[in-house]
Amino acid sequence: MNAIWHVRMERLSIANLLGDRTLERGELEYLETWSKHLKRDDQSLQLLESKLRYLLDTGDIPAAENQADQMVALACKTTKPSFLRRAHGWRAVVYREQSLYQKAISDFEIAEHYAENELQLMEIRLDKGMTLVYANRYEEAEKLLLLAIEIGQKHNDINSQGIAWNNLGICYGQQRKSRPAIEAYDRAISLYSQTGYKLGSAMACGNLSEIYLSRGQLDKALELSRQCQKLGAEAEDVISIGLGQDIAGRVMAELEDFQEAADSLKKSFEIFSEVNDAVAQMMCGCHLITCLCCSGRLKEAEECLKQIEGLMSQTDDPTKEHNLVGAKEAILNAGGKYEQARELLEQYFDGLSIQNQNQAALWLKLAELYGRLGNTIKLREMLDRLQTIPQEKLTDLFRVKMYSSGWVQYSGMGLLQEAGIQKNKGLALLEQMSGSYSDRSVWEKYSRKKLVRALLE
Repeated sequence: MNAIWHVRMERLSIANLLGDRTLERGELEYLETWSKHLKRDDQSLQLLESKLRYLLDTGDIPAAENQADQMVALACKTTKPSFLRRAHGWRAVVYREQSLYQKAISDFEIAEHYAENELQLMEIRLDKGMTLVYANRYEEAEKLLLLAIEIGQKHNDINSQGIAWNNLGICYGQQRKSRPAIEAYDRAISLYSQTGYKLGSAMACGNLSEIYLSRGQLDKALELSRQCQKLGAEAEDVISIGLGQDIAGRVMAELEDFQEAADSLKKSFEIFSEVNDAVAQMMCGCHLITCLCCSGRLKEAEECLKQIEGLMSQTDDPTKEHNLVGAKEAILNAGGKYEQARELLEQYFDGLSIQNQNQAALWLKLAELYGRLGNTIKLREMLDRLQTIPQEKLTDLFRVKMYSSGWVQYSGMGLLQEAGIQKNKGLALLEQMSGSYSDRSVWEKYSRKKLVRALLE
């Protein structure tokens, strides 16, 4: 009996690793039937873990939450340290997927308390480190993930090393450290290829495509986003499919193909809604609203805004206020309500200093609103403030927008020296970006954008 159990569990693990969902479902169904004869709590917990892993990998977060609660209840009933560690660790992952970061961290801390060796600590640190990244606690996250990599190397655990490097890539990426992020993702993909872990490769490709998007390398970003979708489809992982579509939509938006961008982002928005990822849904929805506005679909944008407002209470994500303000501004601007858009952004920035690019993007929009409304004094004040932001905090794509807007706005005010400086910076950046493109058709399409033409012509 035990021999059969172990063989089927090994088949289940291999099916999960390879992303063979048909085989994985078959093994789970077999073991579910077999579980009626189980007399050992450890086997019951192992089956619950396998079911939970499948639910998380396929994006069924509500069912995963129910499964996690069952695991914790079983562990508390037995009071075994190993059970408590595993159950709280798994529930923490579910909380993280629901963007409930503090709850997740609390469960991880309970799991750490019950860890009995460094391999168990490594497993917890992989997931806790990723949660700390999402909570913007980057220094703590990097420290934990590097410790996990050391343990993985010591024990030649290839898969755990791949996970750690992928998570470290996200940590660097969110801090705009693009070169270390690219190196981390490349290592993750290389390690995943050794184990055949399709889901890991899919997510690493998606994360890497986002880095290339931030660097303005739209061709590589688009190629990797499609690879993310392909691998995600093979692994039947809706989350990586949603990520790939989200990034593809943002690339198309940068190329001003707003109709296609909106269609792609809408699919991604629906996926994030299905898996109950409130943070991803909110961020995707904001991009979707902008594209809907730019493609003349204002009513759809307003409906999407209502959905985003409904998400506010479901997450403790620190960027949610910014996301909501950005979405509202896009709709007001598209509807010609410039004074209301200006008032909204002024209220947002009242007593607030610019800390990141998301805020800088709204600051630039406010500057352009002042220009549209004829307030050249405030316009110049806003533009001058943008120039003091450290370049490393801004993506190349945003800097092109900033330099292009500066060139146009300063020229309109007759400030030719300031305008010339902006144009020269913009042209130098465009030349640098152009050299990184292997797909010239994508570069040519980007070069036809209005803001890029303003610099080139």
